[in-house]
Amino acid sequence: YFSKKLNLKNILLLEFILRIYEIKIFTSLDDYRYLNIFLPICKKLQIQTIGYMHGRFSKNIKSQNFLFTHTFNKYFVWSNYFKIKLLRINSKYKKENIEIYNKFKDVKIKKNNSKSKNIIFLQEKNIPNILFFKLSEEFIKSKRYFIFYKPRLNQVLDKKISKFCKRNNIKIYDKISFENLINKKKFHAVIGTNSTALLSASYFYVFPISIKNKHSLKEFFDEKIVFSLDLKEKILPQIKHIINNKIKLKKIRKKIWQ
Repeated sequence: YFSKKLNLKNILLLEFILRIYEIKIFTSLDDYRYLNIFLPICKKLQIQTIGYMHGRFSKNIKSQNFLFTHTFNKYFVWSNYFKIKLLRINSKYKKENIEIYNKFKDVKIKKNNSKSKNIIFLQEKNIPNILFFKLSEEFIKSKRYFIFYKPRLNQVLDKKISKFCKRNNIKIYDKISFENLINKKKFHAVIGTNSTALLSASYFYVFPISIKNKHSLKEFFDEKIVFSLDLKEKILPQIKHIINNKIKLKKIRKKIWQ
């Protein structure tokens, strides 16, 4: 409702609703698109706020600025890695304001003994299709390395992508979450640019690979939590080198999830 009709009248209506029903606690995902509306009103009305992390956050993502200037009374994040990151980028938080919950703690990880090397490519917002087309060229010719396509949930699949995948016999996995997909299917690596899924991948011992381009988050490379892929070089030799580096994958997993 508020995403469609965001104006002063509805913001005042929201405040009226929270006040008239004597709301004591407001619980929400840390969706930065709406926090600039809810958190100030809750603070004004002295309503306790509880936030849950739902995706990666970064000081370099301008649209998330509100996350780093306002606070929840209690904020649940995925691991100590994200707790430390949050404390660094929002000095208004204290350690006791941040709790850790591992969203994957009850997930049983399935081993991948597949000899064929299966790679999933992630559709991301504002990422040009040409990256996928260029990346796929070598996979199409290979008999050992296979590329698959994962659209964003609840987003219409691009017709050019659909035709390209059909023409080149590339399977598309839609209507399934990324986490369920990589744990149920036998994928060795996931390729994207700045997606949260790149951080989730290492938990399942799947290699997170970020394409080096202007859309990538520089901190992914600076913090060494992804493997880099250069589209100016041969793709498959890079992939082969990456998925043979299990030691680095374990280090990434430990850094983010332990």
